[in-house]
Amino acid sequence: MEGLLGILGVLIAVGGVSIPIIAILAFLEVRRLKDEVKHLKSEMMLSQRALLQLKARIDGDVIDDYELAPSVSSSEVALSTDVPHSENAPVTPTSPPQKASSRHSHADPKISESQQDAWDGSDEATPFQILLSHVTAHLKRNWLIWSGGVALVFGMGYLMQFVGSRVTVSPEVRIASALSLSVLVVMLSEWLHRQVQAGRWALDRVVGKQYIPATFSSAGMTGIYTSVVFGTVSYDLFSPTLALALIALTALFSLGMSLRYGSLMAVLGLIGGYTAPIWVGEGQPNYWVLMGYISAITAVAIYVQHRLREDWLPPLVVLAHLFWLAMCSVDRSANAFAVWSMVYYPLSLYLLAIVPQQGWRIAAVYRQRELGWYNPGFVSVLILALFVTLNWIDPADVRFLPALMVTPLICLLLPKIRKGYCDHRAQWHALSAAIGGALLQGQYLIDGYGDAAVLSLPVTIGIALWLIVMTFSHYLQYRASYRSVVSYWWLVTSTPLTMIAWLLYVDSNVSSGLMVMTVVTFVVSLGFVFLAWRDQRLRGDMTMMLHLTVLVLNWLWFDNALFTSLLVLQLLVMSMQLWLSSLLIRALTVKVALTLLIARLTLLPFVADWHVSWLPDSATAIANGVPAFLVLSYLMVRLRRHQHQLADWFEAAAVHVLALIVLMQIHYWWTGSTLIYKAVDFTSVSFWLIQSLTLIAVYGHRAKSATSMIIFYRCYRYGLMLVSAYSMMALHTTYLPLTEETVSAAAWPLFNGLSMGWLLPGILMVIIGRKRLQPPPFEAAWITWSGIALIAAWVGLSIRQFWQVDTLHYLADTSMAEWLTYSGALILSGATWTYWAVSQHQVRHQTLGLAVMGAAILKVFLLDASYLDGIWRAVSFLGLGLALIGLGWLFQTLKRRQQTVNDVQ
Repeated sequence: MEGLLGILGVLIAVGGVSIPIIAILAFLEVRRLKDEVKHLKSEMMLSQRALLQLKARIDGDVIDDYELAPSVSSSEVALSTDVPHSENAPVTPTSPPQKASSRHSHADPKISESQQDAWDGSDEATPFQILLSHVTAHLKRNWLIWSGGVALVFGMGYLMQFVGSRVTVSPEVRIASALSLSVLVVMLSEWLHRQVQAGRWALDRVVGKQYIPATFSSAGMTGIYTSVVFGTVSYDLFSPTLALALIALTALFSLGMSLRYGSLMAVLGLIGGYTAPIWVGEGQPNYWVLMGYISAITAVAIYVQHRLREDWLPPLVVLAHLFWLAMCSVDRSANAFAVWSMVYYPLSLYLLAIVPQQGWRIAAVYRQRELGWYNPGFVSVLILALFVTLNWIDPADVRFLPALMVTPLICLLLPKIRKGYCDHRAQWHALSAAIGGALLQGQYLIDGYGDAAVLSLPVTIGIALWLIVMTFSHYLQYRASYRSVVSYWWLVTSTPLTMIAWLLYVDSNVSSGLMVMTVVTFVVSLGFVFLAWRDQRLRGDMTMMLHLTVLVLNWLWFDNALFTSLLVLQLLVMSMQLWLSSLLIRALTVKVALTLLIARLTLLPFVADWHVSWLPDSATAIANGVPAFLVLSYLMVRLRRHQHQLADWFEAAAVHVLALIVLMQIHYWWTGSTLIYKAVDFTSVSFWLIQSLTLIAVYGHRAKSATSMIIFYRCYRYGLMLVSAYSMMALHTTYLPLTEETVSAAAWPLFNGLSMGWLLPGILMVIIGRKRLQPPPFEAAWITWSGIALIAAWVGLSIRQFWQVDTLHYLADTSMAEWLTYSGALILSGATWTYWAVSQHQVRHQTLGLAVMGAAILKVFLLDASYLDGIWRAVSFLGLGLALIGLGWLFQTLKRRQQTVNDVQ
């Protein structure tokens, strides 16, 4: 019975191999017969066409050569162009051949036909869309062969399982039979490959013919994999080390054969190579050996990818390699991980990030096909992120920090190891190295926690050395490729920004170590000064970064008025560099510093922490603003002499600072504090309105003569207009004296809050409107009439404040004297307005003045007659009558004078 089962197993194996072969041969024969039928049909169509042309020529008729073209299908015409004609075959006119696209004319001969077809019209597509179109086109053309290959792979696996479990022979015979059968299938695939290359059985006409041998080879390789796994797991015929070595050799052989059979073998080799440790591993593995095995598989896969140029292969290799790298890193002690990482993390960077971009020899400039959506710089970020994260979770001792720093150091220097520089695309590895190195050093920089935290001196020295190495490496890269924008700005900004980050980190966590970090910054900055002095091309921007570093140091060490004075001094040094040709500096640097100074002085009245505690509050504006005003004025004059374009900037800044000094001092005299935003009340809102209107007038006056700061003046006035609108709205709603107790009725007339909230802003708005100092598109008339309205409101509120005793609230009783005063104010205002309009020949204003007089007449006759009594009523009517008589006499007098002038003329 056992013999019968053995014979049955062999028959099944032979049938499983022969039936697919017979099916493929039958398919090829049917395809050949189909091609011959198409060929005969095209010959018949061509013969019919020739006969019709011959008959037309005999009859004397002319037939258009393309008249019969629609009768021939496009597939038949395409086929006829591939069929060789005999010497007696009729010659037919054909359309001129289309020029091959530039992409196909320069296509790589190693790229598959499916990729060539998928590339048509994809020049505008994204790399991911191109990859997706490749895969889609490939599956459309070869899905039957791929399905057959997958079926063969599963069939070989089940066959090996049957032989290993059902055939009752010795385990050695079972595994030997399975291995022999698998090797025979691999040999059969090689025979089929040679038949395809020789063009036998009409295989050259089959689409995807190169994948037919690959399917059989994949099935054979699967049999070898499963045989080794069964022999190890079920029968213990192989030790785990020997099994891993056999599977590794099989995987490497599969990857190597992918150069001959195509990408299917590469997939099989990757699956077998990367999953082998899962099948044959037992107990605690040797991580040095295991990661060495994975690295060997990755190296071969990268080599195969360079030959096959399959875009989907590198991401699979990266994911598999990083999976095993993480698995080997997690199950380790922290100190052992630090030593182990010195070898395999740099090796992983070399294989996955450096080789795909610069080749095996790490060439400085590596020319090859575009990498598509595979980005080696992103791979280096992933590797360093994994490395830093694992160390943060379970940190090693600080004495292992040099071992940990090997990985970022290799990432920084390896792309430039041969000539000191690399291609600009590999520069992104330096970014990964800088961030990874900083995170590792920051983990060990501070010893202890809370108040007991101190700065680690060895780590600080290591940071200084790391910054020096970074700067030297970036300088060599810049010297080799000084035209590269990336290399230039990376050299100029990377080290100073890193130093600034360290200063801020130390100041926020262990302020006692700020002095040590300042010394490190000073030493590294000296190197920057040397580079700036050595290379004039770097001088301008390196000076900018040095000024930024000095600014941060001043902010960390000094505060209040002293920091403002140092900022002014630094601005003076920058400005002196503008007219010293040996000390180049960008004008943008000076503009930024000037903007910071103006912003600080502008915000000074709003930030209490910037006020010096030991300095009297009355001297805050002088101590902060006067030095700045003097330096800005000096620089404005000096730059005017040199006819520099920044002179307008310094003039505007000097005017702004002077206005701030005056307004802050007035606010102190009025309220006793220089903090404008100390409390939001009627006084502060009134002062905001006055300040904003004053600055609008100042900048409007400067805008009339400015040439280069017009946009700045306009935008600044827009912001001030918003502040003015908010302040006016608050004064007439929240802080209106008629509804809130914001102005005391017992205050002195004229010298009270009403003058700050209404009179002074009204006068300023009239001046702005009359001088046309407002920003467009605001009309001057709008501003003028708004100012007149504020002055009129001040008159009405002042009358009420003068006559009221307790409150200005609108519900309080109005005395007859106050009521009569309103009438007198209306009469006086209307008469004055009318007189001015008549004397100036302003017909429109004359009408408005008479309208005010009309309102006064209506008030007297309608309201005063009913509300007033006794002597008050008589005074009201007498005053109105005298005003009207006087106004009439005035009209007559002015009319006679005008008539006399006209007669003289």
